Amino acid sequence: ENALQDSFDELDENPWVVQLYAQDESTWDNYLRGLSDYVRPRAQGSTFTEFYVRFFAHHLRAIAKPGGLFEDTTVTRLPWRGQVRRVRMVVYRRANAVTASRRGQSPEQALTTICDRLVGGLANAGVKSRRMEAAD
Repeated sequence: ENALQDSFDELDENPWVVQLYAQDESTWDNYLRGLSDYVRPRAQGSTFTEFYVRFFAHHLRAIAKPGGLFEDTTVTRLPWRGQVRRVRMVVYRRANAVTASRRGQSPEQALTTICDRLVGGLANAGVKSRRMEAAD
């Protein structure tokens, strides 16, 4: 909450707009890459490490299968399935001739300032985030 409140200037005209999008992904490729990268150099390529990564990849594929691994009949009454939730935040505001020169910043500079504050505030709250690029 503080990260959001402290990141944006409160404006009466053309306020900043924040939209959140959540997407559940059943692929574990990024997680497995991170797991492999986490292995210390002295353990890389060892029989145990290779077995563990293969075994864990098999486990993740099993829990992410379509239809889920099992049905939760107690709480949700839905199939239980391993997945990763990815949340994307979109920040924007309308800029006109008056708002474009606020504080002597171009709209691009103002957006960069807001995004830098937001990423820093989220990091202080323990939330890992990064600004997306055009390729994302």
